[in-house]
Amino acid sequence: MPRKIFPGFKYANFKCLISSDFDVRKADFALIEEQYRSWWVCELETADHSLEGHVLPQVRTFVAGRYGASAVEYLVNACPGLDRTRLTRLVRTEQPQVLVVVNRYSELWARAISNEGAYLGVFEIFRSEAGQFVFRVNGFIPKPHPEQLSVCEVDATMPRLLRVCSPGAATFISGARYPINLDGAVAEWRAIVTQDSVWLSPLSGAQLPRARGYSLSRDAFGNFYLSALTRRGAKR
Repeated sequence: MPRKIFPGFKYANFKCLISSDFDVRKADFALIEEQYRSWWVCELETADHSLEGHVLPQVRTFVAGRYGASAVEYLVNACPGLDRTRLTRLVRTEQPQVLVVVNRYSELWARAISNEGAYLGVFEIFRSEAGQFVFRVNGFIPKPHPEQLSVCEVDATMPRLLRVCSPGAATFISGARYPINLDGAVAEWRAIVTQDSVWLSPLSGAQLPRARGYSLSRDAFGNFYLSALTRRGAKR
């Protein structure tokens, strides 16, 4: 069922304690994008729960939560198919987005949750006269980017290097060389991989970064592409 509702994501129960400067709370589940580019902390609610007294305090905690080794351990145990190394890089470098799933839409809830930096999804269940159950999903549903693996940025401390902002997205091997297409020209780049970071270093013949940011993508044949961004997340 979760794969039908959230295609492109791995589902995992996520009831470990999440702490922030506001409070300590438990979520219900997490969604890990299959390419390890992003992840979501999700809470299931019913429309009769108190928005101000219950829902929003949880949302604030999850949005500002501190996630580390304990979160990785919980997720790997809950979903053994997860790649621990890529998940660790993702959790260490990307704060999760937050989704509240409720059984009835409310404009008041949608506005209040959005103001906290989170999203509202709606999951409704109906039973027919024949006793068959059907469900309807509306509101916001997380969707993975169809092509982009990661935004890459020129490293301010090492301007010859591009830092891969979502280091779990591509399975680069440290020291390995990869042909990458940039502005129509294919040249080799070397991957530099640490425990939680990935950089790309241009080799002989590779065009040095001119833009501040790039979109790293990969086509169906496994070819890598870099496209300059005019602003974070937007291709030129």
